[in-house]
Amino acid sequence: MKRDMDLIRAILLDIETRKPAYERWDAETFFKGKDVAVVVEHMNLLIKANFLTGKAIYNPQDNSCSLFGIDLTWNGHEFLSLSRESHVWKIAKDKIIDAGLAFSMPLLMESLKNVAKNCLNLG
Repeated sequence: MKRDMDLIRAILLDIETRKPAYERWDAETFFKGKDVAVVVEHMNLLIKANFLTGKAIYNPQDNSCSLFGIDLTWNGHEFLSLSRESHVWKIAKDKIIDAGLAFSMPLLMESLKNVAKNCLNLG
């Protein structure tokens, strides 16, 4: 599976709007047209990278997922603070793509920081 940074951002943005971790999060409904297994795998990447807490389990028998204690960590909130605005997100992504570089989270975070600094005339 290839990481989809737009999906990662969408997952984090949606989880941020939810009440604490006990509220049901329905990946199937929210990500219509996306493969539930792919959404769950991205959630597990976010858990491993310390952007989310909890556990996400994919059930291939009925193409569903079970989520336990899913919530944002400090790193997840920091990422959203930098990427929340669509125009900042697009500029940061485009800079990486235009440079022909592969996406990595540290590079993306640095690009987002640079775009934010430029918006504030700090860069």
